[in-house]
Amino acid sequence: FLGRADVVHLVGVYSLITLLTLAYCKLRGKPVLRLPCGALRYPKHGRNILLKRIWLRLCDLLWPQGSTIHFTSDQEMASAKLRRGQGCVVVPHGVDCGEDMVSGRLQSDLGRSLLYMGRLDPMKGVENLLHAMSADACLDWNLEICGDGARAYVLQLRSLAARLGLENRVTFSGHVEAREKHAAFIRANVFVLPSYSESFGIAVVEALAHGVPVIASHGAPWAELEARGCGLWVNNDPGDLAAAIASIGNEDMHAMGQRGRDWMQQCYAWPDVAARMLVVYRDLMRHAGKRPPF
Repeated sequence: FLGRADVVHLVGVYSLITLLTLAYCKLRGKPVLRLPCGALRYPKHGRNILLKRIWLRLCDLLWPQGSTIHFTSDQEMASAKLRRGQGCVVVPHGVDCGEDMVSGRLQSDLGRSLLYMGRLDPMKGVENLLHAMSADACLDWNLEICGDGARAYVLQLRSLAARLGLENRVTFSGHVEAREKHAAFIRANVFVLPSYSESFGIAVVEALAHGVPVIASHGAPWAELEARGCGLWVNNDPGDLAAAIASIGNEDMHAMGQRGRDWMQQCYAWPDVAARMLVVYRDLMRHAGKRPPF
């Protein structure tokens, strides 16, 4: 497959496939469009720091000439460790904005249902959201947690919810896909992303496409939520999360969700994102001396 490709769109960083693909493309003179998924931050904390630094250095040495790094947000690009001369482009992930995304949504804003959807991992800050749920300001809210992770960590979150007395207001729904995922967004009044760090946060655009307003942490690249009037961008500590939940409950959540959906249709719908990606592919082909067929 690589032999027939004019441009190779490579996803990920810490994989043997990454090194093999970069080496092959460097040898054959094929340009690479690399999607790092937030993994190009220079590691300063966490596990296997030295190995990660060596790995990133190997990737730099194997970097094919004329290649480009595909970031999904300005915040991700700003946090990345780049080698001098490496090209980069920012194109967000796309989202389906069909009318079926909002079918079944109630027009009432009287609900008090929060949704978290994503991987369950300490980096996601779900513990902070659980502590926020125990605050007096959030006692009339329920929370659904959709996602899975390491079994020990999931049990730790369940145990924390029990210790905080949240058994009747927090539901762990596990991994969801397709219809179950859509149904979870339809049930929600507000989506919450309390992560310490996110390169993009695909669940945010999915929530907004469903007409659900969003509370996102400063660790996620969604400051524009407030300017667009479709959510809040806050610190992810429990106190600030609780205050944000209480505040958004006093707003017209249906109107906020509609503004968010309009934003997604204007800037993140697949036709627009696909057109932007085609421009990137064309540029890479031209730089490689090939004539784009599209």
